[in-house]
Amino acid sequence: MKTFLTLIAILLSFGLFTDANACEKCKGGKCGDADPLLELSVEKEVLYRRTMRDAKNQADAIMKEIEELKEDKIDVLTSSSFDEQKFRRISSEIKELKDKKYSIFKEAIIGLARQFDRDDREIMAEAIKRHCKKGGGGCGKCPKK
Repeated sequence: MKTFLTLIAILLSFGLFTDANACEKCKGGKCGDADPLLELSVEKEVLYRRTMRDAKNQADAIMKEIEELKEDKIDVLTSSSFDEQKFRRISSEIKELKDKKYSIFKEAIIGLARQFDRDDREIMAEAIKRHCKKGGGGCGKCPKK
């Protein structure tokens, strides 16, 4: 019983942080579409959310680097003398970081898929589809923030 209550507490606290990008209608379930992840076992739902949150945190750090490089690229482009080599180098670094960001999510999904059976992978695919449709969570039907 203690383990069950601990698990419930973890899920509740985790839920407070994972739906930050979802619209209000989706959070309340008023749009009629329930979160597909709720169909997973509790353990697999926690695993999915934790894995994707960790991937997002890694990707966010990379995005900060990309934004800094984009500013550097603008500085090079607008300087009094254009340095083509520097512009090309920064552009290449940005592409490499974008590829790295993509790889983080790809590897996270592969790692989860290895642990899930076919039915769970279908649920995971629906969750990913819904997340991508809205650009951060939700059903895609509700208005963006």
